[in-house]
Amino acid sequence: MATKILFATFLLLFECISCHAGTGNDAKDKIEKGNVLYENEQYSEATDLYLDAMNMAKKQNDVQTYVEGLFGLGNVYVRMDDIERAMYYLQRCYEKSKEIDDKVMQGKCVTFMASCSGFVFNLPKARHYYGLQKKLPHENEDMKQFYLFITVLSSAIWKETRNRPGNSFILRLTVR
Repeated sequence: MATKILFATFLLLFECISCHAGTGNDAKDKIEKGNVLYENEQYSEATDLYLDAMNMAKKQNDVQTYVEGLFGLGNVYVRMDDIERAMYYLQRCYEKSKEIDDKVMQGKCVTFMASCSGFVFNLPKARHYYGLQKKLPHENEDMKQFYLFITVLSSAIWKETRNRPGNSFILRLTVR
């Protein structure tokens, strides 16, 4: 009888722990859910989840998840065409990722900061971030090439819109 009670107590305890683990209150879970919302273009909902995740991560002293939240917010604001806010969060993400020596995240941040700088016609800043980007590792060679491409593309668009020499080959490619 005591064995049955002990076994039933163990099952109940295990079930409670399992239920609690699946509630989605973890900061990393919120980042993942925010990423799904971001991909589905639900930017305000993604922003809320990123902010919640960052608050949780800060309380848990989870700097990596906090950095991921900053990066997510930067991307959301890029998509919402709020480049000033995007740059703010991407710069904070870059600084925090330097603190934890996450070079891959640093590479992502400077890539997006270079592109954002090109979009707001700040070629000197775009060049600065492009220079930083070339020095940092990326997830793999394909991603590095992609990041370099979008940086160069944003710089080319900047030059075209600034100098207005007419349609260029690169601009025609972006329209297609």
